[in-house]
Amino acid sequence: MNIEKTNQDNSDSLEAKIEQLTEELREAKEQLKQQEELAFLGEMSGEIFHDLRNYLGLIRDSTSVNVERSHYLESYIPLLKRQLREDAFDELFADLIGEKDLISALKESLVNTKNQVNQILRITEEINIYRYEQKGKVVTYSKPDLVETNINELVAECLTLGCKAGEIKKQNKGEDKIELNLETDYDSSIDKLSLPTIDIRRILMNLIDNAYYAVYEKNKQEKDYSPTISVTTKLNDDGINITLRDNGTGIPQEIKRNFAKAFFTTKPPGEGSGIGLSIVKKLLRKNQISIKIKSEENEYTEVILSIPIPKEK
Repeated sequence: MNIEKTNQDNSDSLEAKIEQLTEELREAKEQLKQQEELAFLGEMSGEIFHDLRNYLGLIRDSTSVNVERSHYLESYIPLLKRQLREDAFDELFADLIGEKDLISALKESLVNTKNQVNQILRITEEINIYRYEQKGKVVTYSKPDLVETNINELVAECLTLGCKAGEIKKQNKGEDKIELNLETDYDSSIDKLSLPTIDIRRILMNLIDNAYYAVYEKNKQEKDYSPTISVTTKLNDDGINITLRDNGTGIPQEIKRNFAKAFFTTKPPGEGSGIGLSIVKKLLRKNQISIKIKSEENEYTEVILSIPIPKEK
């Protein structure tokens, strides 16, 4: 009996060891696959990003020149009016009645174009980080652009746009609209602050997209379910806390360790690329924003962002 028990124990131990080695091998293969995908992405995107940034730089520079020209044109009109009689000016430039409004609109459009190009350049810079990290190079992040921002208004805007975008994506796939509850609690004591607004917006949009997906999927599975996304802001001594919570599908324990890996996603093909949260992770590091994630499968997910307030020099 003792021999049989010993043999059985040895067999169980061997099976457990084989299972452990199999799991380790599977993880190693997944890591290798991910590294190969990143290496391919880096090689493929290197030249594309180089050319793209060059062309965007040319657009930005030429737009800057045209902004200066519009300034000059705006200042030249009063001089032209003085040189000509006002009635003669109106006759010659009949199509430019309200010319100041026209030039102001042109100038505003050019400035907006320049700002959007700068934003695209920042995005390409962040995606390009993958290529450098794959080659073992040290990545130096550019200093974040600080913008005077009301964080409550920014969060409210992202919540509305993020949920609307999620709704549109589902409807484009022929799926039904859900009755979504949005709960908000904004700290009214927070004044306008100089913050890395563009990066915070991108972080929030990615997180809200995931929250919407989680409640939408749970809504398909359960009856008498009320899909809810809540967000709160709170000013404290260390900065600003933004808490985003949903009562969706939650994050299974076995996949939490893969949460921010590039190309890892639990969404089906066409729903997610797996790159969004990886970029979020880099934006968090770039701006020294800390993140805490609490989740219980099929119950909730809660994400807390702690945003430091940059000290003015």
